[in-house]
Amino acid sequence: MKLHHSKYKVNYYNYLIDIINDNEQYNGVLSERLEQLHDHIGTAFSHTVQRVHFHQATTDFLQGLGLPVEMWNSDIIQQAKDFGSCDEQLTEKQEDNICNKYYEFMASRLIELFNKYNIR
Repeated sequence: MKLHHSKYKVNYYNYLIDIINDNEQYNGVLSERLEQLHDHIGTAFSHTVQRVHFHQATTDFLQGLGLPVEMWNSDIIQQAKDFGSCDEQLTEKQEDNICNKYYEFMASRLIELFNKYNIR
């Protein structure tokens, strides 16, 4: 069952927080880890940040599996169902839309976490 966005976003935030906390590349409490991750994206994708925007740089970072988010379409669709961001029954077109926009969607959630911790 699809949940209200204010409910399902929390599931994605918790998912990302777990991944970040499990990543040995980043140290300290969550706010410090997020700041290190933000700096890493800004440095590694500085050309994209300057040319396009930080959101695109974050999307590119996630597409390159800079964090171990889901990468298989079947897993992405199942995650969307499990987290409540879509209905259980989907058309092929809806599934394609979820998969095609996954990394942009996850980048938005990650940037919202940065903003929540005043990391800019």
